[in-house]
Amino acid sequence: QTIRLHLTKNSWVCVQLLPSAVQLAVRHARQAPSRQLECLLVGSSWVTNVGGVAVEVDRFDPGRLLGNRRGVAPTALIPGDVAIPCQVIARSEVRPLPHNLITLQDSLVTLHSALVRPHPLPRPLDPASFLALRVHCVCSEDGTVHVQCVCVTPGLWCEATPLPPLRVVQTALARNLAGPLPLSALQGRVQEGFLTMEDTRKLVLLLNSDPKAS
Repeated sequence: QTIRLHLTKNSWVCVQLLPSAVQLAVRHARQAPSRQLECLLVGSSWVTNVGGVAVEVDRFDPGRLLGNRRGVAPTALIPGDVAIPCQVIARSEVRPLPHNLITLQDSLVTLHSALVRPHPLPRPLDPASFLALRVHCVCSEDGTVHVQCVCVTPGLWCEATPLPPLRVVQTALARNLAGPLPLSALQGRVQEGFLTMEDTRKLVLLLNSDPKAS
């Protein structure tokens, strides 16, 4: 049965900002000559119990400049990290920042790049890659911080057909293929084998050297 999927079908996107990451970004903004900072907030994402997407931001990244391009790039990311552009402004009083058409355009370009980029298989699809998140922080001299988080999501729906899990007999080849480092990657060449099915309709993966293959 085909099901329809959307990032905000069951709930809104939830963003959790740890105070330590925001405080570190504010400290760097106050030390900047212009009292303004372009940086990144880094965290991780997961799918909630109700089928929504949640992002927890727990790290600050000052980033590196992109030459003539606007914004900064992450200094170092590990698989699973979500980098969120952040603008921090230190003012004498807190006033919310208006929505900026330039940042909206950047968000749309980010989403378009994520949608047309080929997805490497068999890596799981990261829902956060289809979220264009931006954070704006305005801090005053008395320590008050106004945080505004903006999220742009694609409006398209995806149709998917769930597939029942394949029942596989645990052979040497099956354990190797399911492991973190396949034998073909260690030896640098493609391995060959046989695929058959037993009486209980379970798949059996056999190497050429397996006695059961003869």
